[in-house]
Amino acid sequence: MSNPPFNKENTPNVDVFKDQHNFVTNWAVSEILSFQVAKNRANLISFFIKLAIELHKMNNVNSLVAILVALRTTAIHRLTQTWELVPKALKIKFEKLCHLIESDFNMTELRRLQDDMKIPCLPYIAGYQSDVIKVEEMLKKFPRGEAEKAELCRKQMLKIFFPIQKCQNSNYDHLKKNPLIETYFNVIGEKLDIFKMTAQEQNNFTFRLSKDVEP
Repeated sequence: MSNPPFNKENTPNVDVFKDQHNFVTNWAVSEILSFQVAKNRANLISFFIKLAIELHKMNNVNSLVAILVALRTTAIHRLTQTWELVPKALKIKFEKLCHLIESDFNMTELRRLQDDMKIPCLPYIAGYQSDVIKVEEMLKKFPRGEAEKAELCRKQMLKIFFPIQKCQNSNYDHLKKNPLIETYFNVIGEKLDIFKMTAQEQNNFTFRLSKDVEP
């Protein structure tokens, strides 16, 4: 994830999860900001809250967190007039879901959710990246020999990834594919400029859009 063996070449699936998470976040933000009318933006925010609720039921935590992050970005969160038009009941449900990513820096509530999940489930793997980095930093300062260091690394990594290892047996084959939706996502992935920007460029771009629709 940060250094070998957790680089992009050796962890392609982790990279796919992170890319998918970022794609969903940017998609949600750009769709909401594409509407000039506050009522239309509010309707779309309501849709994304309902989508987050369903993703929570499906144990798709990766996409759930992506939607929550999108709705909590500065560009969306600052839309006061828009949020006033979102039904109160939905906003309450949204705030409850946000506790998963706001409880503390270590995302304790999110980890607890993933520990208790049954398959099928799609975890938020990026949330464990900081744990791996901490282990790497700890091992750099470990005073003993390579054998002891390797064993400690093995135990620490098992402890980190055991809660999400069960998800490897997941499948969502019971869900029906919608060709129109697949085509839609393929098209927007190629057309929208936001997917070609750096993270900082995305933040600046979406904030400008936000100021345009709601000064």
